[in-house]
Amino acid sequence: MSTAVMFGAMCGAFISGFFSDKFGRKKTTVCSFSTFGDKINLLSSGFIFFVLGAASGGYMVVNIVLMVEAVENARSRLLIVSLNGFPPAMSAMAVIAYLTRYWFAYHMTLALLGIVFSFFLAKESKSWLRQNNCSTGNEETKAAFIAKTPNEKMVDPDSIAINAKVLFIICLFKKKKIIGLILRKIFILVVPLLSLFYCFLISSFVSFAGYFNSSILPGDRYSNLFALGLLKSILALIPFICGRFLRRRSILLLSTALIAALTILMTSALDPNWKVLHLYTTELFPTSVRNTARGFCQGGARIGSVLAPSVSCRLCCLLWLKRVFPSQIGQISLMRLCSKPISTILI
Repeated sequence: MSTAVMFGAMCGAFISGFFSDKFGRKKTTVCSFSTFGDKINLLSSGFIFFVLGAASGGYMVVNIVLMVEAVENARSRLLIVSLNGFPPAMSAMAVIAYLTRYWFAYHMTLALLGIVFSFFLAKESKSWLRQNNCSTGNEETKAAFIAKTPNEKMVDPDSIAINAKVLFIICLFKKKKIIGLILRKIFILVVPLLSLFYCFLISSFVSFAGYFNSSILPGDRYSNLFALGLLKSILALIPFICGRFLRRRSILLLSTALIAALTILMTSALDPNWKVLHLYTTELFPTSVRNTARGFCQGGARIGSVLAPSVSCRLCCLLWLKRVFPSQIGQISLMRLCSKPISTILI
């Protein structure tokens, strides 16, 4: 069951990234939750586990991009990524599971909450709308605001100057129409994309191996899951707290070293690494291919999660190997990743 779900999540991550860049972030998110809620009455089939995993993988690709593209400030984006994801979701999942105590009610509650929040409260990404020449809905408000202050020098957020490197990438993406060719031909995007793909794969490999081992802990499983989510949420704020005096690359490297040194806290200590990786996938790539690139990286994460159950069973006597060895490779691969500052403006 776990392998079927994770394999579906891997496929869904690859596919949803492309669909999100093509048809919109919000549409892909709503479709993921709709698929999740529609198929839970057929859980006896292994194929349905695959479909559920695909819907979950698609949501994991799109949700962070949808939120990050809604804000302009770099520290706000870092805070959003720090508070998003598995840590608070694990605690919420433990509470919902404790209250429902039945698989059908549990899955229906999650699906309905997701559909309500994504369909009725979420708005389509303005960056994606501008990229596809669609109305963002705020042109009239912006024009009226500028008209009320004719004597002051106004700065239009859309006309903020950015560095020549980013402008060069924009020109290439405006000229090229085939996304697949862009990702293959532009070397400046391929290098960080492959590096992040490996980081996602290894992080997922280590993290999910710990998740599948958590069932052997003594005590109530709901309390253990809630405590694990709470601890991960606290440690996930490290990138935001340290962001004022450390660069993201330094936080990423220190987090990777922490994984190897504190193996007993492996599942919790990995979260600063996850948060910065998620933020990199939204800030390193232009709007036109942002979700395609993120889907590629999430596909690597899902490959790691597919391998995690079997590795967890077969390497029970070599627990140090599945933590220390990947972390050392990660240290080497990250040394030259993102050596230059990232622009605070999403393009």
